[in-house]
Amino acid sequence: RNYELNITAPAPSNPWLRSVAAELTGAGAMPGARAEQYAFGGFFETLLGGLTVLSINTLIYSVRHSPPEPAPPDPFGQLAWLRDRLATASRSGRPVWIVGHIPPGIETFAYTELWQPQYLRAYLDIVQDPELGSVIAAQLFGHVHADEFRVLPAAPAGAGPVLLTGALSPIYHS
Repeated sequence: RNYELNITAPAPSNPWLRSVAAELTGAGAMPGARAEQYAFGGFFETLLGGLTVLSINTLIYSVRHSPPEPAPPDPFGQLAWLRDRLATASRSGRPVWIVGHIPPGIETFAYTELWQPQYLRAYLDIVQDPELGSVIAAQLFGHVHADEFRVLPAAPAGAGPVLLTGALSPIYHS
């Protein structure tokens, strides 16, 4: 296990995420208002023209993450937040991109699970919901070691693809 991030909710911010947000803000890469949301749980919303981008913290769902035992059902309340933001986008007719690091599903280099099963089920319940999933134009993730195109097993009408981009790594010869 090498992904450590203490689940500090309901505290107003996480010390490590707060320091990352401060660095990003100081470098001009993140506005202060967004940094405040990021400092809580590592996720935030951005509006770009007619598009809503929801950046989620997938590290907390990883099989390699070390949360306190037992694992909380919704670390940082991110799944509830995601459901709420998708419902808002659905009511306003705004398309959404979901962006994260570690994708849901299996890793195709060694065919191992990437997310803990309870979080994968909860996430799929949200993105495959007919109302919520229909506004998701795309899901964009990295972490894997090959470019991939995925379709959800029960994608609702109008749902876009899951696109993965490969990392560069001498370990995986990519």
